[in-house]
Amino acid sequence: ETDEIDHFDDKHLAQLLMRIDLPPPWEKRRERPGGRMYFFDPRARRMTWKDPRFLPENWDQRIDPASGRVYYLYHKTRGTTYIDPRCCPPGWDMRLSRAGDTYFAYLPAMKTTFIDPRGLPENTDPALDVLGRTYFKNHESKTTTWKDPRDDQPEVVLAHWRHEQSVRWVRDQVRREMQERYEVAHSDSEDD
Repeated sequence: ETDEIDHFDDKHLAQLLMRIDLPPPWEKRRERPGGRMYFFDPRARRMTWKDPRFLPENWDQRIDPASGRVYYLYHKTRGTTYIDPRCCPPGWDMRLSRAGDTYFAYLPAMKTTFIDPRGLPENTDPALDVLGRTYFKNHESKTTTWKDPRDDQPEVVLAHWRHEQSVRWVRDQVRREMQERYEVAHSDSEDD
């Protein structure tokens, strides 16, 4: 089972996702038997293709009943945004100010920025220095730079980087969830 958690292809990812519960009150439904799955929010009585799982702490996915548009509620400020708070790199959180501005907290430095840390090329991580300035770490070349690698890139490249990071992030979330289930199951069996 641990090998199943560590190594899985796209088909297996879909099967593992079927085993992970949705947050209440969301429901999984299908267009038709064997058809594509969608997510139903009984509060709004609306559906979306956007999966409501894996939201960061203090966030909730909702659907506007009038427009059908997905939005996100940040419980700490009771503010809302259409910007998805998921897919932040490790150590980062998206937050919403009382005025409704989106910003990002870098927990290792305990600093914040308005620069979105998501959508970077593989092997590149953002960080903030002690003054709160954003810099970028390239793990492949073992270098750092102040220059954002997203600057001057065509939208097609940026979209590709965002998609690739999103896929890696979802895989990590599924892997973490399945690992927790595996550990709980094995600790329960050791207690017997």
